[in-house]
Amino acid sequence: MMRRRTVSAALLVLVGLVAAACGNSTNTGSGTPVTVGANNFAESDIVAEMYGQVLAHAGYTVHYKLDVGARQVLQAAMPSQIQVAPEYVGSLLSVYLGGTGSSDPNAEYSEDVARLAPKKMTLVALSPAADQNAFVVTKATADQYHLVNVSDLKNVTGKTLTLGGPPECPQSPLCLAGLKSVYGLNLNFQPVGVCDPATAQALQQGRIDIAELCSTQSVIAQNGWVVLNDDKHLEQADNIVAEVGSALAAAHPDIKTLLSGVCTKLTTSTLVQLDADVEINHQDASSVAKTWLTQNGLL
Repeated sequence: MMRRRTVSAALLVLVGLVAAACGNSTNTGSGTPVTVGANNFAESDIVAEMYGQVLAHAGYTVHYKLDVGARQVLQAAMPSQIQVAPEYVGSLLSVYLGGTGSSDPNAEYSEDVARLAPKKMTLVALSPAADQNAFVVTKATADQYHLVNVSDLKNVTGKTLTLGGPPECPQSPLCLAGLKSVYGLNLNFQPVGVCDPATAQALQQGRIDIAELCSTQSVIAQNGWVVLNDDKHLEQADNIVAEVGSALAAAHPDIKTLLSGVCTKLTTSTLVQLDADVEINHQDASSVAKTWLTQNGLL
């Protein structure tokens, strides 16, 4: 009897150890608090929800600060108030970090990491999914002025066209400032938003002639709008990345694995569909993210 009791006790200990080991594989966060942030447009919210949900699944205590605002506002809150956020590798480099974007997302990623280090931030994942800045006009405007390429805007006579975009557009090398320096365009400007319904609505209502939108926005195809070809290559590669506070990344190396799991499975076509689910079908960003994560074995 004594021997059997000893064996049973040993088995219980072994089962406990196995259970603990299994639990650690999905509970590596150990309750560590993490605040996940996002800009003020649907795609940023969706990807932020993906990041937050996989971290929560791994045992981190996740809080959200979504729809924070433009890039400068979000970045100013990192890492003190926000520790994790989706970003776009080229825009982060050229708009916020003072570098020069290129068509090589890996080169942009490396330069971003170097320039982020003094700000106590880093990048931990690079996705094949990309969302470029796009200059969009209605089909009626494209037909009226024979617009195919961005450079065709210079041939418009009799009217100074109005560009709608984010408030920082006039100073941005990827927006109004870049259109002037690279394409020689002199356009009026109306501040609207960042890849959001307000910008699309302004274009649809004729309050602006050109909208700076994001290439994955479903509203473009839905309305039959025309994306002008960036024939002088003003825009750069803008693949999605995960930006993380350096201290958090160093203390919890598993975060790189968790967020990379999301980023590597994202594709540009996936972004288009998920954006449509939120922007057109009015689904909740959290639910859309959860469904996709579950379908891809990440939850």
